[in-house]
Amino acid sequence: MCLLPMTRYSLLFTRLRQPFLPLFLGFLLFFISSLFAASEVQVSAELSRHRAAAGEMVQMDLKVTGAQEADVPHKIAVDGLQINLAGQSKQVQIVNFAVSSSSLYSYIIIPLRSGTFTIPSIQVRADGKYFRTSPQQLTIEGSSTTSNNSIQTPLSPGAAATLPPVRTTPNTKPSSNNQIAFSELIVPKKRLYVGEVVPAEIRFYVDAHYNASPRHGIDFSNEGLLVERLSDPLSSTEERNGILYNVATFHTFISAVKPGPINVGPAKLDLAIDLPASTPADVPDIVAQLMGHAGMMQQHSLTLKSNTISLEAISLPSEGRPDHFSGAIGEFHIDAMALPKKYTLGDPVTLAITIDGDGNVKAISMPELTDTNGWKIYPPTDRVDAPDPGSLHGVKTFEISMIAQEPKTSTPGSLFSYFNPTSGKYVTLSTKPQPLKVIPSAVAAATPSSAMNAVAPVSSPPVIPPAPQTLMVKDYSPRSWQPLLQRKEYLLATGALFLALLVWSAYLGFQRYQKRESLVLQQHLKKMWSELQDHQLAPDLFYKTAVLYAEELLKKDPSRFSELEEIFKRRDEMNYGARETVLRPQERQKIVQILNVFQHGHHS
Repeated sequence: MCLLPMTRYSLLFTRLRQPFLPLFLGFLLFFISSLFAASEVQVSAELSRHRAAAGEMVQMDLKVTGAQEADVPHKIAVDGLQINLAGQSKQVQIVNFAVSSSSLYSYIIIPLRSGTFTIPSIQVRADGKYFRTSPQQLTIEGSSTTSNNSIQTPLSPGAAATLPPVRTTPNTKPSSNNQIAFSELIVPKKRLYVGEVVPAEIRFYVDAHYNASPRHGIDFSNEGLLVERLSDPLSSTEERNGILYNVATFHTFISAVKPGPINVGPAKLDLAIDLPASTPADVPDIVAQLMGHAGMMQQHSLTLKSNTISLEAISLPSEGRPDHFSGAIGEFHIDAMALPKKYTLGDPVTLAITIDGDGNVKAISMPELTDTNGWKIYPPTDRVDAPDPGSLHGVKTFEISMIAQEPKTSTPGSLFSYFNPTSGKYVTLSTKPQPLKVIPSAVAAATPSSAMNAVAPVSSPPVIPPAPQTLMVKDYSPRSWQPLLQRKEYLLATGALFLALLVWSAYLGFQRYQKRESLVLQQHLKKMWSELQDHQLAPDLFYKTAVLYAEELLKKDPSRFSELEEIFKRRDEMNYGARETVLRPQERQKIVQILNVFQHGHHS
């Protein structure tokens, strides 16, 4: 009786879905096309300017859209130009269910001579494919002239806010020279190299007798300078000319981007400050004395403006500049360490290179590795440790994961060059290859012997048991009869039958075992396949499961390894490379599709 309603509902559902089926398929097609459109990879390069003077740095931005991660060169070889990767930023946007991500790789170009240069097409690897940018043309004109004289500027207080005319009373505390608030800008050096990082200090003074609060942030924009983010203010008090001031001190770092004279400052800050209001002329003095500041304060807007300091930026010398110099300026030390010291062939080794010193630590690029033959090297990760925000001292550590393709007893070495502004010379540091020890793998050791046993020639032919002889009995008599258990042919026939039964039982058991193992394997594969369909699965677990699934498939047909090679490469890049562990839906779908095509192709 339950079949009739079910049939009615089935027919009703069939009738309802027929007019909506084209609409549903159209929507599905549109959604899939939008996903594929969102995953289209585009690569472009753009210069901040196509014409510059000699000694001026130029920035080139390499933009990769539609790929979550990409492999780009750290250096670009152009005769007469020094081009190094300086930084990376990422942006992800979702518009109308379409996900677009873009990565911006910034390169700093330092011209070594004048002329017209063509920056070649840059090869970028994204989503397992290779893309190229269009060539860029850059013209470097003439040679800039800079003065060698140091420009001295006295550090005098900036424009001071003056107190409005007031009628003074015993409770009114006027400041000397009517200075209520002022600011100072302090830069210890007046002559610096292009790219050299110099500390700067901004101080704001407010008379301690008045309440003041900032209206906006500090305006410290300077043309021709790179200014780091201001530190949190340090509060203190200081007495000047007999007046006690509340002082807010900000620290930052500045660096010149082009040679020539540069004006630093002024630093501006808008304040809201409570100042005494003018006492009406008809108010008796005794009343004014009793009132004092109470009820007679009025809020004013003041703009504090610091002094301006003139600097002179000079170009880095081209004489003696190493080929692998990447823009580090200061004084540094380098050290290296490899872990683990003992490894098995195929396992990763991490080489940590630490650069410690005073200077533009954040801008230091990865040192150049030497003797990298036999190593597969992944992109490095880096971190900067700066214990004191107001100090130039810092430590930058690069960690490089690498896998030996053959037994190696040492890691690659490294070369690092920097410019010392004190001596005015380039310095090259190096680290020696770190010693390693290869641990023999038990599987690897067993494999050659097994292979030798498999191919070793047979020293002697196999022993073939003689065929049972047939006894021809001509004359049969009761005396010739023997019991069955004593007859040779019976024993041979029984032994053969028992051996056949034993082999047949073993075969059935082996078939049952294989069937059970196949069933367990199918359940395991089904579970892994279900996990791969889970979009909430973490990226590292997804690739771990995908590799296990691929290994099980390859056991049936190892010759098709090339079809699944990309999965193993992506797993290695995620484990050992400097990549963000973000797995886009398109990449997840692509990996699942590769596995699906492989197993259907195998079944077919």
